[in-house]
Amino acid sequence: MKHRRGIEIGRPRRDAITYIGPVADPISTAIDDVQTYMALGGMCPSCEREAWIDRNELRRKWGNAMLNSLQPRLRCLGCGNRQGNKWITGQLPR
Repeated sequence: MKHRRGIEIGRPRRDAITYIGPVADPISTAIDDVQTYMALGGMCPSCEREAWIDRNELRRKWGNAMLNSLQPRLRCLGCGNRQGNKWITGQLPR
């Protein structure tokens, strides 16, 4: 519910992904190694933008690839950066 002045009141939204942190070891972590209740995403170090990636689409396109091998393919949609982007995890809402 929104207040007439645009202030959010009421319960917090439950449909947002909660950021947890970077993937601990992307070298030995495959797509299927991440639990189903976790979301995968990418973070750009230059503009600090975060975006969440559809795991099913990633699995369909690349199979059960290691996250380290897919890290050079991460591209920021905000600034276009391809260097130094990192994998991040988040918890899906219940």
